[in-house]
Amino acid sequence: MKRIVLVVSLVVLAFALSAAVMAAQSGGKLVVGTAYEPEMLDAQQAHWTVWINSLLTRPLIAYDSDMNVVPDLADSVDVSPDGKIWTFHIMKGAKFSNGDPVTAEAFKEAVDRYKKVSPYSSDWDGVESVEAVDEYTVKIINKKVMEGNLLGDLVSEYGAPVDVQVANKVGNDAFARDEFVAGGPFKLEKWVSGSYITLARNDLYRTNLPLVENKGPVYLDEITFRFIPEDLTRVSELEAGNVDMITDIPSTALNRLAANPKIQLWSYLDPGTTYLYFNTSSPLLSDVRVRQAIAMAINRDPIIKLLSPLAIPARSLLSPTQTSYSKEVEGWAVQRFPYDLAAAKKLLADAGWTDSNGDGIVDKDGKPFEFTLLAPTDDPLRLKIDVLIQSELGAIGMKVDLEEVIGQVVTDKTRKGDFDAILAHHSWIDPSILYNQFTLDADFYPDDEYVPWHNPESDKLFAEAKSTGDLTERTALYSQAQKIVLENVGAVPLFVRKEYLAGRDYIKGFKVIGQVYWVNDVTLEK
Repeated sequence: MKRIVLVVSLVVLAFALSAAVMAAQSGGKLVVGTAYEPEMLDAQQAHWTVWINSLLTRPLIAYDSDMNVVPDLADSVDVSPDGKIWTFHIMKGAKFSNGDPVTAEAFKEAVDRYKKVSPYSSDWDGVESVEAVDEYTVKIINKKVMEGNLLGDLVSEYGAPVDVQVANKVGNDAFARDEFVAGGPFKLEKWVSGSYITLARNDLYRTNLPLVENKGPVYLDEITFRFIPEDLTRVSELEAGNVDMITDIPSTALNRLAANPKIQLWSYLDPGTTYLYFNTSSPLLSDVRVRQAIAMAINRDPIIKLLSPLAIPARSLLSPTQTSYSKEVEGWAVQRFPYDLAAAKKLLADAGWTDSNGDGIVDKDGKPFEFTLLAPTDDPLRLKIDVLIQSELGAIGMKVDLEEVIGQVVTDKTRKGDFDAILAHHSWIDPSILYNQFTLDADFYPDDEYVPWHNPESDKLFAEAKSTGDLTERTALYSQAQKIVLENVGAVPLFVRKEYLAGRDYIKGFKVIGQVYWVNDVTLEK
């Protein structure tokens, strides 16, 4: 009897202490300075997303640091021995931030909507059916295996369930911005374009994530993201204490911030690459010899020196933190397209481009070689190197005009084919992102007859790779497909980003796992 009383007393005492600690830690407002304003809040309709999107959503599952699948909204996941059937057991009583239930049927509705509105709807092409078995059990039956890109969706904001009933009521445009409802740790409070977004705590949020200690509502009351595209301004605001944290730290400020005892740093290697991307339907860039000349005229050493320590050189289309990355492809690309100005000039001459009038610009049939390079103003790293690229290509007689515009304009022009070349960037844990960039079936482009570059052989390899379950075989297929892209210079990989975040020393419990930021355990101990 005493023993039972003692146990109960200890439990009560532990609960009381836990409640007292939580009361002491809970609350507070985190202010983050970021370079990027989101395209929209609804990841189902978005071409790209930012940290804000992930804070508003709660996927069924997540990846841990070793790329193992762990539960989030789901209590558990069962996978059939052949990898074809995935059964998700959704947390009973789960709710969206407005109180609507998150059920198997709600998830199925979200999938159906995704397939209608998402630019990446082909991620579900490998699925035979999605079945709501009972109120909280949903089954995804794949044609072969769970494809990597779909798994990437399911662990991210793209595949997280959204409240379709609200979306249908308010319309897709409103849902994308001011009426968005999902089940993440936060919900939208206010969005002022060009200035800030404030997210309020979602008190209905619960998770099964083993990556965090706090499984209930987060401790923070709200997070405000201030849009500060200028590097120096963002850093100054952190140092002055006007923001608590910043993303996208410029290289010029990294050492200074690291030496500041009031500031802490977090870092990770981005799962993606930044590359020069060509519209090969442009007459100037349709000749593969011209693109090969460009590949051999790019010297990555000054690029990396300029960006250091925020980048490492890239020769393949995949980052070391993406699955199916291959050192062999990197080595092959170095040998195939070394930095060689003489060889680049010869390739141009072979294609009929020579400097006939001695003005330093190669010409053909009386027309100078002049094209426009697009660079987004809201990406500091790409914006920082466009002049360098202009100079390097000028060394082989190409006149490069720079057009610096906000990222959304770059996206719109790219999708319409209204460009010559862009400084592009993709970031996605699974290599099937390449399918969406370099195949005729790429969902990113609305016209089925147009993509900037594709090849029937690599199209087939990319399609086969994304539906192959064996990792070794998959890597081999992606390696073959990449070599075709690189040989034909559909793109010139430039660098992989090393991302840094900085925050004041009173931020406790913030975690970076892979490329995902977790705020569940964050407290502000000022």
